[in-house]
Amino acid sequence: MVIRIARFRLGRDVEGLSMRSSMRRRGRGVWELTVDVGRDAEGKRVRQFRTVRGTKAEAERVLNEMLRVAEFSQGLTSSRMLLGEFMERWLEGRMYPRLRSQTCVLYPREVRLRLGPELGNSPLHRLATQDVSEMEYRLSRRGAGASVLQTCRRVLSIVLNHALKLGLIGRNPLVGLDAVGYRRKQPMMPDVESVSGPLAHLRENEPEFHALCHVLAYTGMRMSEVLALRWGNVILDGAFLQVLRSLGRARGGGAEVTPPKSRAGRRRIELDADTVEVLRAHRERQLDRRERAGRVLAGPGFGVHQRCGLVYVHGGDPQKTGTSG
Repeated sequence: MVIRIARFRLGRDVEGLSMRSSMRRRGRGVWELTVDVGRDAEGKRVRQFRTVRGTKAEAERVLNEMLRVAEFSQGLTSSRMLLGEFMERWLEGRMYPRLRSQTCVLYPREVRLRLGPELGNSPLHRLATQDVSEMEYRLSRRGAGASVLQTCRRVLSIVLNHALKLGLIGRNPLVGLDAVGYRRKQPMMPDVESVSGPLAHLRENEPEFHALCHVLAYTGMRMSEVLALRWGNVILDGAFLQVLRSLGRARGGGAEVTPPKSRAGRRRIELDADTVEVLRAHRERQLDRRERAGRVLAGPGFGVHQRCGLVYVHGGDPQKTGTSG
């Protein structure tokens, strides 16, 4: 039997704490994890145990998560902690490298703009379903729509589930709450006649911008997907393209290219003959410009649309520019 005692230091300690942990192999692909969380009020030693089936690397990841949760919970007392204080500590302890950039923006925004002002002074262990219902009523009276209420409730549910996992509350007060009534608006799809005029004007006056708008109109792609499109994923001879990435906001500002959130977002789109010709002409213009400039504009596989960077230079937002998903 192999016994391994290891000390793990996570991204940052909570109040400077560190803990002892051990990982013991109990059989083939079976690991027993132990975390020493200190002593209780009576001075008795408190330890957490967990059995993991899988590889050694998987067991170490679970042990790191146990350590992170245990260190986060050190010094937390539900009887004296306000919901606002817990939410702020939850934001500080989030493992942001595991989250998408948009999520890293969403969590602090909802906590500090809506949840904190409305429920921040409520004791964590006394938060009731009625408190959440009254908060949603106040927000709706101030003009918040169903989508805003849904987002607000979703973030609050994640926070309270974390408190439940730490043993600070006995149940999540959102469980059993009536769902927010929300009817998704059906998008108004333009017909060929309504877009032919603007596209013809762009073809004559802005040929490069015409290629971008033509792809948006005839493929149904999101603006963020079109702006991240590369020639390596556009197969003109086969008359199709592949959607493999999108352009979004980075955490520190600016833009970044990320893969789609779901498997359904990675898809193949067939192209009609007119779209193939538009992209082929656009490609020839770019190659001609590159040859005249005497250098590569954007390196191998440069983007289909050279204007994509200007959207961010001028403060554009791929979530609000053009069509939305």
